[in-house]
Amino acid sequence: MSGANGDPFDVVKYEVEQNLDKIKQQFVTIELGGGVQRDLGVVKEQLQSSVRNIEWDLQDLDETIAVVIGNRSRFNLSDVEIHNRRRFVAEARSLAQKWKERIDQLGPVAAPQGRNGTPVDEISAARNDEFIQNEFQHQELILRQQDQGLDDLAKTVQRIGDMGMVMHRELNEQAEILEDIDSEMDSATNRLQLLQRKLDQIVAQTGRDRLCLICWLFLAFIILAILAVVL
Repeated sequence: MSGANGDPFDVVKYEVEQNLDKIKQQFVTIELGGGVQRDLGVVKEQLQSSVRNIEWDLQDLDETIAVVIGNRSRFNLSDVEIHNRRRFVAEARSLAQKWKERIDQLGPVAAPQGRNGTPVDEISAARNDEFIQNEFQHQELILRQQDQGLDDLAKTVQRIGDMGMVMHRELNEQAEILEDIDSEMDSATNRLQLLQRKLDQIVAQTGRDRLCLICWLFLAFIILAILAVVL
């Protein structure tokens, strides 16, 4: 198992598992003898220190879980993941308590003390602040990426809007041209209709004149024929 995946919970979880494994190995060494009886006091102090580290780490994990539950919208964790984290803390605390009882059976228990002389509350607060700070930085990065995406989208929408305005102007110009063409076509059609009527009138008038001429010629022919017969 590795605790180097960047999640503060997994980092602390990895430390808890390492300390539990360390306690187990030390107890195996004690039970097998291994020449540690003369250093049993030192070993007991190491075991007690490991148990205290586990208890502090589990306290930190409880606090981080509480922070996540109190602000679900900020931390992207499912109910299943939260349940698994709670179960790990409960199981690790139960196991640490069992090891602590076995350590107590080895002899007097040393008085608890903070790591490197640092108060427990201060250590827990520092780890909690570090976890929250990491989450804030992660959320800020996401927000910056979202802002950049929105800026790019706004620029794209602006370009599309400009193109739409240009197309709108061009369509209006084309519509005006089509209206002018339609008006000219109507005018040309009217002129053609007027010309057609005049041509029809000319043709009709020409037809009547020809008929009259033929009649006069026929009449003149009859008169000439009669005169020729009489004379």
